[in-house]
Amino acid sequence: MRKILLMFAVLAAMVFTGCSKDDNGNNGGNGGKEPPAGEIELEGYEEPIIDWGISKQELKSRVTYNLLNEDETTLSYAGKNKVSMYTYSFENGKLDVSGAFISTAYNEELADFINKKYIYVNDIVSGEDRLFVFRNKENTMLVTVGIPSTQYLLIMYSPRNSTANNTFLIQASKSLMNAEGGDCSEIIKLFQANISKN
Repeated sequence: MRKILLMFAVLAAMVFTGCSKDDNGNNGGNGGKEPPAGEIELEGYEEPIIDWGISKQELKSRVTYNLLNEDETTLSYAGKNKVSMYTYSFENGKLDVSGAFISTAYNEELADFINKKYIYVNDIVSGEDRLFVFRNKENTMLVTVGIPSTQYLLIMYSPRNSTANNTFLIQASKSLMNAEGGDCSEIIKLFQANISKN
């Protein structure tokens, strides 16, 4: 799990390195416009905790869901409503990546929500696999949507300055692309169409 999350973080960071803090982000999503003011929500979808730098103990004290797995660098929790599972990754004991797995049945709703709340940055394409990269208005966080299987979308949140490294990216991306995910090309096309229509 940590490998998948870090792979998304590194891929997104690589796309994002060309964007400076003064970049206005006018390169897609929302027609290149800033997201609308006010809180944008998707009913039944609670975004994971994104308080970068908090400890595992602090995160554990905040989460009320059932703990599924814990190791030295990762916590995974059962989700609720539209979220099947939340996962959190820690670098040097501090929260560095947060993720949520959501059923592909919510593809259209999720695409609409992400496209309205965040600013589109770029797609990362490898063969038929595709990651959709967005950023927040403040340009401090990346939101990357990937489709690791025919059943789930992974929404990964990471700070712009995430510390994942390029060597890991190469290994993790190969693992993900060869995973038991099946042919996700139709789901990817549908998500891309939903992003494009907004």
